[in-house]
Amino acid sequence: MIARSFITLAHRTSSIPRLPPKPVTPLRLFPLASLFATTSSGPTLQQKLDMAVEDIVNKALKAEGKKKIAIFSKSYCPYCKNAKSQINTFIENLAADQKDQVEVDILELDERDDGTAIQNYLAEKTKQRTVPNIFIGEIYWSRQESVGTDNPTAENHVGGSSDLARLKDADIKKLLFASAAA
Repeated sequence: MIARSFITLAHRTSSIPRLPPKPVTPLRLFPLASLFATTSSGPTLQQKLDMAVEDIVNKALKAEGKKKIAIFSKSYCPYCKNAKSQINTFIENLAADQKDQVEVDILELDERDDGTAIQNYLAEKTKQRTVPNIFIGEIYWSRQESVGTDNPTAENHVGGSSDLARLKDADIKKLLFASAAA
């Protein structure tokens, strides 16, 4: 009886044709950011993610038509707080027509996903790893653009909080408005 059921079972399994499994087609997902892109004044989330660190830094340092102060900072750092306070005091003491000419850009590196990459890029360019990393006036990265200097950031990379603390308001004003006089 055991032999007979074995034969019957073998007969049943051999009569069923075996087919290869159907290939699974991958789902095609479209980036959601492109569906929700707007024509607002700022870039979309996807565009922000696509921007290279170099572009982010260069955008922070350039001000078309205005005098620029850029501070790369961390929100919890007491030295950064001192530097931002000194810059705010300087801006408050400017004449009304000069205030309109100045743009202050503060990038809080600890609040950005790419903050470490930005800090590494600045360390490579300025030889300064610490924050705050302060720039005043027109900034040049290449040696060809910074005429007559070996420093790729020319004289407008102030440095850190202690470097800024040594400057008086007149020195900051000279750095800030030097390109207008030149």
